[in-house]
Order: sequence, then C-alpha cells, then structure tokens
Amino acid sequence: MVNEEMKDQLSMNNDADVNNPQAEIENTDNKELKYQIEEVSEEEEEDFEVDEAEKQRYDKLNLDQINEEFAKVLENNDLSYIRPRVLRLYDLHQDIYENELKTISAISDDEQKQKAEELLHYKKDDFDKLWKQYLDRKKLLKDQYLQSLEDNYQKKLAILEQLKNIIDNNEIPLKEAFDHFNKIQEEWKAIGAVPHNKANDLWMRFNHYVDQFYKKVELLKEMIEIDQRKNLEAKIELCEKAESLLMDKSISTKEAYRQVYELFDQWKQIGPVPKDKKDEIWERFQAALDKIKENYRGSIESQKQRRESNLEAKKAIIDKMKQILSEEITTHDLWQKKTAEVQDLFNVWRSIGPVPQEFNETIWKEFKSLVDKFYQDKKEYYEILKTEWQENYNKKLSIVKQAENLVNSNNWKQDTQTIQKLQEEWKKIGFIPSEKNEYLWRRFRAACDQFFANKEMYFANLSTQEIENLSKKEAILKELDEFQFNNNPKEDIERLKNIQRQWYEIGNVPYKDRQRIQDAFRQKINQLFDQLKGGRTDESDEDFKQRLENILNNNSNSGIKEAKSELYNINNQIKKLQSDIQTWENNLSFFKASANAELLLQEYIKKIDNAKADLKFLEEKAKYLRQALDSSEKK
Repeated sequence: MVNEEMKDQLSMNNDADVNNPQAEIENTDNKELKYQIEEVSEEEEEDFEVDEAEKQRYDKLNLDQINEEFAKVLENNDLSYIRPRVLRLYDLHQDIYENELKTISAISDDEQKQKAEELLHYKKDDFDKLWKQYLDRKKLLKDQYLQSLEDNYQKKLAILEQLKNIIDNNEIPLKEAFDHFNKIQEEWKAIGAVPHNKANDLWMRFNHYVDQFYKKVELLKEMIEIDQRKNLEAKIELCEKAESLLMDKSISTKEAYRQVYELFDQWKQIGPVPKDKKDEIWERFQAALDKIKENYRGSIESQKQRRESNLEAKKAIIDKMKQILSEEITTHDLWQKKTAEVQDLFNVWRSIGPVPQEFNETIWKEFKSLVDKFYQDKKEYYEILKTEWQENYNKKLSIVKQAENLVNSNNWKQDTQTIQKLQEEWKKIGFIPSEKNEYLWRRFRAACDQFFANKEMYFANLSTQEIENLSKKEAILKELDEFQFNNNPKEDIERLKNIQRQWYEIGNVPYKDRQRIQDAFRQKINQLFDQLKGGRTDESDEDFKQRLENILNNNSNSGIKEAKSELYNINNQIKKLQSDIQTWENNLSFFKASANAELLLQEYIKKIDNAKADLKFLEEKAKYLRQALDSSEKK
C-alpha cells in the first residue's frame, strides 16, 4: 500500500497534471506525441479494379445480366466491396447501351426499331433505379460511418473521465485501480476510430492520463515493467507488419498506406515501453511509416501525371471527332468508313483510363455530345436515303422477275442478250441494305445460272433432238397424205387442229430441212382445210335457209324486220373479220427469223386462213339473205 506521504505527493502531482493535460503535452519531449500522420483521404478516389477472373466474368454479361449482378452486389453492406464492382458494371452498361443504340439506329423497319428502342429504354430505367439505390446506399453507409465515429468519440470521452477519476481517487487500493485501469484500456481499444480532426487530441489526452496513472502506481514498478515489456513486444510486431507492407509488391501504395494508418492507430492504443527501448522502437516504426507515406505520395503524384496525360489524349480524340464532323460525308461507303473511325476512337477512349476528377464529367459530356451528333447526322442521312434505297430495291426486284421469267425460255439468242443487258443494268443500280441486296442477288444469280445451264443442256442435246423431231414431222406429213374426211365437218376440223398442235409442239428440225418440211406441211394442211371449207356452205346452209324461209313465210313486217336484223349482224361480222385480217397481215412483217418467231408466224398464217374461210362463208350467207329479202319485198 502507498503511505500517506506518497499519497499527498501523488495528489499534488495529479492536481497539476490532470487538470491541465494540454500544457504538459505542449511542453513534453515525447516524440510520439508530436508526430503527425494524415488520414487516408476518402475524397481522393482510387482507380478501383476488380480481380481479373471477376472482370472476365463481367465482360460476358448482357444488359439484363448486368442488372441482376448489380442487385446482388448491393446486398453487401461493405462499401469497399460494392464500389469497384458497381463502377465496373456501370462502365460495361454504358458501353453496351451505346452499342445497342447504334445498332437500333441502323434498323430500317420503323416498327421493329420502335420496339427495340422501348425494350432498351426499359432496361436502362431498371439500371438507373439500381444506380440510384447504390448512391443512396453509399450516402447511408457514409453517414452511418461518420455517426459511428462521433459515437466512438463520445464513448472515449467517457472513458477519459473514468481514467481521470481513477487518478484523482487516492483512496482506491492500487491493485483495484490497476485492474480498473486495464479494463479501461481494453474498452478504449475495442471502441474503434473517431473523427480524424479529434483523434490526435483525444490520443494525447489518453496518453497523458496513462502517464499520470503510471506515476501514481510506480510503486508497482514490477507490474509496470511487465506491462511495458508486453507493450514492447506488441510494438515490435507492429514494426514488422509495417516493414512487411514495404516488401509486399502485391499491395498497392494506397492500400499499404491505408493499412499502415490502421497500424499507427493500433500503436497509439498500446501503452508505454521500457524507457531504454522507447526511442529505438519508435524510430524503427517511424522509418517504415515515413517510407510508406513517401511511396503513397509518389503514387498520388504519378496518378495525377497519368491522369493529366489521359486528359491530353482524350482532348486529342475530341479534336479528331470535331474534324470528322466538319467533313462533308455524302456517300454510303464514306459513312461506313467514318463510322469505323468513330468506333475506333470510342474504343481508344475507353482504353485510356481516368482523367483528373474535376474534368471527368465535362470531357465525357463533350466527347459523347460529338459522338451523338455524328450518329444523329448519320441517321438523318440514311432517312433521306430510304426513298432512294426503296427505288433501287424495286428496280432490282424488277430485274429479278424478268430474269426468272426467262429461265424456261428457249429463244436463246434474244434471251441471252436480254440476260446480259439485265446484268449490266444490275451493276448500275445504286445501294440498298445488304440483307435485302443479298436476298435479291441470290434470286437473280440463281435465275441467270439456271438459264445458262438450260441453254448449255439444250445445245448439247440439240442435234439428236432435231433428228428425232424431223422423223416425227415426216410421220405427220404421211398422216396428212392418208387423211380421210368422215362427212362431219366439226369433227374433221378438230382432227386437223390436233394435227397442227402436234406439229408445233414437236420443236425444231435440222436447219437444212426446216424450210422444206414446213412448206410441205403448210401446203398439205391448207389443201385439207380448203377441201373442208369447199363443202362448208352447202352443209351449213340447209339449216340457215330453212330458218330464213320460216321467217319470211309469215309475210309480215315482223318477219322482214327479223331478216334485216340478221343481215345487219352478218354484215357487222364481215367488217370485223376484214379488219382483223388486215391487222394480222400487217403484223406478219414484225416477226424475226427465230425458232419461237417461226412458230408464231405459222399460227398467224393459220389464223388468217381460217378467218378468210369464215369471211367467204359469211359473204355467201349475206348474198343469199339479200336475194331472199328482195324476192319477199316484191311479192
């Protein structure tokens, strides 16, 4: 126990020291109390990065998956965990969103384009809500952190008051005081950080009271020495940890500074060490602190210079964008080229890295506005081109249909020239979107290929086929020589027409036999039709004459009127046939000497011959009808 004299001495010392701790602190030669270290600045934002594996996983996400991942990240309450991940997701979202906008701007179908824009804006709204949640969470966590610092400060003030009471109370047994003192130290360490601007003053007051306490309990020197040796071991461990931070290259300078700041905070919570080791252990710890501080400040300066360089690089990109916007872009190919240049600039922009924080938002807005202006100009250009593209599409579609109509033709000379002309016209038609152009080109190419394949096959088999056709036509000539009428004109006409159809369906014969075989057929078929028409009036007049006699035998005005009407109709038919025959004969001069033209020519000749036979028949009926009317009117 401490004797009364020592109590008085302690009381006198305590009154001076405890009541004015700041004065002793200011006059002390304690190097630890005078040393200052700045807190890590939370305003200076670090270039956060997630680990490579997580970065690769994030790079594969689409907009929906980014929103899902964002929501999962926000479930964590550690801001140091949340912040680098949401910033990475934010950058990825912006990149994908910008690319989606460009893709949608190129869609030509307005309805499809509108649907795509609505879906994209819906996803963007979801992301913006998550981003707002993050900002709210960040503010909440920061406010909670600041409040916890203030709460800790109040708790430590209360502990200081307890410590002061122990020092002031000279009646308490020293062993009990020492136990109470150890408990207070543990509580002090467990409380945690306080506001930075109050931390040093609080620490100095705490250490002052601790020193006063040890002065009071110096009678327990042995216990104090044991406690000081423990404190020395704890501080040696802190020195080793600080020195290991200097050696660990995997830790960034900022993270090392953050950790050493925590070590320094722990150092301040540890009590005194043996006096002969006090300066030595402090100088060792201070050397590590100073080196880490120096490295951190150097990294801050390097980061500042790097960001300044990034700023200059991004300004150069902006100048290039302005140059592109100042150029006159008037063709599709030039727009494609400039779009590729803008995309390259955008990719380079993304790869450059951050700029000084005060320029970050303004320079991004300037660059983005230029990019948006470029794509808006491009959109307006292609809106104007839509009409021209549709016209070009219609022209190419017309060419495709013409080519497809010629696939099964066998007028090889004329249609080959037509196909070649269509190919030349195709080359002259302007641009249409690649998807539609590819579709039309495949159809056009297929039609051309099929036409020339048919042509090649036709001429490969032409000689053998023409000889077979000659044999078939010789057989038809023989059939005409043996043709017998069966006293049924309609049936005979139909038989002859069937023979004509067979003839024209056979196709070409060898060139040297074409004229001979065609002349023989024409002569024989005409002779048979002439023979058939020769008896046509007698065979068909019976019914006509009988009907006419019945009409006129009434010997009334109505009978004569009906006969005149019949004559009027027959005369109209005669005039129409005469006009048709004249037109058809004029058209004969337009046919060219080709396989298909020859077939049409023969059909026209046959049509003219039939029309002349009908004309002759109608003229005979009209003549008979006029004679009958004259006789009837004379009675």
